[in-house]
Amino acid sequence: MKALDIILIIAVGSLSQLPCSADQSNFCITSPDRPPVWYNRSGDKLSEELRWSNSKQQLMLRVAYANVDSTVSAWRDQTLVDTFVLSFPTVRLDRSTSRLYFIDDHGREINIGHLESGLFGNRVVLDDNVELSAHRRNGVITAAIRSVNGPSR
Repeated sequence: MKALDIILIIAVGSLSQLPCSADQSNFCITSPDRPPVWYNRSGDKLSEELRWSNSKQQLMLRVAYANVDSTVSAWRDQTLVDTFVLSFPTVRLDRSTSRLYFIDDHGREINIGHLESGLFGNRVVLDDNVELSAHRRNGVITAAIRSVNGPSR
């Protein structure tokens, strides 16, 4: 029962950076947002997109799921799509270099990616050793940005 209590404290607490392992080079940044999903269908994830919000000064994830079993129907009729927005408030932007980073528990700046300018605005490009993970589980959407041991793409 103590392990369950610890898990609940971490899930409910305001921690946004949780270690992935004892190795100091690994990291895991979790979004504090947990938007609820009110349906219990097998709808597919349609898209996920990281963007820097200038107005909020935060890294934001927009993830869309079909709220029906048919992905084709959802693409045709956008009312069959549920979109969720999650934030990563501990990620910072160095405007002079367009570098995205966070500060670890030892005060070090850890690079996770950069902003790349394009025709439709800026897009987030994660470093090769960093991956985004967003999932719908147990009635909520969760998201994390974590280091990986090799190139993630």
